Amino acid sequence: MPVNLSMLPPICEHYITAKQTKTPVPKTRGSKQAEKKLEKVHSDITGLEDVDTPYGEKYMLNFVDDYSGMAWIYPLKKKSDAFASFQEWKALVKNETGKHIKIFHTDNGGEYTSESFPHYLCNKGINHQTTALHTSAKNGKSEHLHRTIMNHARAICSDSKFPPNMWSRAMKAAGYLENHTPTRTLADKTPFKMWYGCCPDVSHLCKLGCKVWVHIPGENPKIYNQSIECMLVGTQFPAEEKEPVNIFPLGTEHTPDGYMHFTFDDDEWCNLSNEDDPVSYRDAFS
Repeated sequence: MPVNLSMLPPICEHYITAKQTKTPVPKTRGSKQAEKKLEKVHSDITGLEDVDTPYGEKYMLNFVDDYSGMAWIYPLKKKSDAFASFQEWKALVKNETGKHIKIFHTDNGGEYTSESFPHYLCNKGINHQTTALHTSAKNGKSEHLHRTIMNHARAICSDSKFPPNMWSRAMKAAGYLENHTPTRTLADKTPFKMWYGCCPDVSHLCKLGCKVWVHIPGENPKIYNQSIECMLVGTQFPAEEKEPVNIFPLGTEHTPDGYMHFTFDDDEWCNLSNEDDPVSYRDAFS
C-alpha cells in the first residue's frame, strides 16, 4: 500500500495524552542584557534544605544584577521572610548606587506573588516580571547562580570539614568568591569590578576552617592569655571598610566587648560537630 509522506498524519489525542513532555527552553538568551546597574534584577529561593543551620535557617534567597552579575545571598528561616530581605537589600543597593530597580524578574512562587510583595513593588514603580507556571528554567540567571553556589559550597564544606548544618556559611562564602572571580560573560572582569568600578582586593582571603587567634581587647589582665583560639567560618568584608570575619570560638572564659585583631594559620585546621554553634565576631565577645 503506497504511503503519502507529503501529508501530515491526523492528530491523535490519546498519543498526545500519553507522551506529552515539557517544551524545551531555548539555550540562548531570550532578552537583551541590561546596560545599567539595577536595570534588571533576578531573584529566586532554594530549599527546603535537609538540615537547619544553627540559627534555624532552611532556605537561601539570592539577588543577581543582570548588568554586573553581582550576587547577594540571604539565608532565610521561612519563605515569607523574602519580602523583608528584599526591602533590606533594596535599601543597601540604593545607598551604594543611588539608582532604582526597574525590572524585578522572578518565578511564580508564592513568596513573590503574595499580596504584600506585588503591592510594594507597584508602589515603588518596579516592574515585576514572572515566569510561566512550572517553568523555573525561564529564570535561568538565578537558577544558574544556585547551581554554581551549591557546587562551590559543597566543595568548601568538604575541604574545610564543616558539618552539614554549616551550609549557609559555605554558600555565603561561595557567593563572596563568585563576586570576586573573573568571568567570560563580563569580558574577564569580576562582578565586583562591574558593580563598584574598581578591582577587588583579595589579599585578606584565608582558608575557611583554618585556625584564627582573636585578640581580647579591653582591660584584660596581663597574666591571662591575650587571645582566644577560634575557627574561621566565613568571609564578610564590605567593599570599603575592613570588617573582621565570622568566627567560631573554640573555648573561652573571658569575652569582653570591643574590636578584635586576628592572626590566621592557614596550615592548621579545626573540626566542628553539628552541635557547635558558630557566631559572628561581635557575638563571640558579647
